[in-house]
Amino acid sequence: MKASFKSTLLVVIASILILPVILTGCFGNYGGMVSLKSYGMEITLDELIQNHMKYHIFYSGPETNPFAVLFDPKDDQTSIQTSKYWQQIKNQDILKKIISAMQVDSTQEVELKVIKGKDNAFYGIIYTFGHTTIKHVEDNPNAVEVYPVTVQPTIFRWSLGRKKLR
Repeated sequence: MKASFKSTLLVVIASILILPVILTGCFGNYGGMVSLKSYGMEITLDELIQNHMKYHIFYSGPETNPFAVLFDPKDDQTSIQTSKYWQQIKNQDILKKIISAMQVDSTQEVELKVIKGKDNAFYGIIYTFGHTTIKHVEDNPNAVEVYPVTVQPTIFRWSLGRKKLR
């Protein structure tokens, strides 16, 4: 019985020592999303809308049922790269309509979150009820790629006859 305890103890100790190395290697190139409060930042959605010219703004998902709005500051040293699944918003009226479409479903809590890099650096803000992957761009240390938000709301908000916003 002592041999079994020793081997179990050895496995536990080895796991404790090896697990951080594995996790650092697997997750070391990824950023994340955190609440504004936990990042020590105070900004409202209304302020982002009013100051829309200070950001590159994109949305993810269908125009009538968006999943997220991304705010990438224009005046900083970092950048956010997006795929073809993010659409750029270039005027305030469309931004307001996209955000309004996100707020239709009262069962989902839509939140502003900070997009941060692996080193906790600030890259931008995302308004979403879902989650996404944020990965550092290998050839640009000041850039992250934000994947489209894939988690859909529990109640799909499409309605028949809803018109395009443009």
